[in-house]
Amino acid sequence: THRLLLKNNVIKYVHEQGRVYKDENNKPIRVVGTIQDISSEARIKNELKESEEKFRIISERANIAIFIFQYTFIYANEAMEKIFGYSKDELSLIHPTFIIPVDNIEKSDKNLERRLKGEFFTEEYDSILITTKDGDERLVSLQITTIPYKGGFAGLGTLTDVTEIKKAQ
Repeated sequence: THRLLLKNNVIKYVHEQGRVYKDENNKPIRVVGTIQDISSEARIKNELKESEEKFRIISERANIAIFIFQYTFIYANEAMEKIFGYSKDELSLIHPTFIIPVDNIEKSDKNLERRLKGEFFTEEYDSILITTKDGDERLVSLQITTIPYKGGFAGLGTLTDVTEIKKAQ
């Protein structure tokens, strides 16, 4: 793959492939090949890379927890780690209902099944009590919705620790 600068200052990306034919003295006599313009593929690849980088920056610098889950947490940002005290590796082994109060588990399990079957709906909780890895209780604001994910479905959630805000009220 090569980058070409054309006379009109347009950059084109091309993929070239060829074969050199040689005579009996091993001197090149002919080259046969193709040059394919892959500029649109290169542009799309670059845009995807930029988009992924923007998401990573936003997600990792956000003060709110952002997570994707199915039967375990597939993705969790640093804020999720800070709020719950679990590492990303630990969260990847935890069932999402493990972190919510016992009295909400049955409803949450049913909603998880609905979500994974492809039902699109949103849940919002103004203040729900969660327990951290260290056993501390925190009040959080939680929003969850259904998203398409790798040919199936998953939950996308955001969570904000509102413990101090609620104490001050």
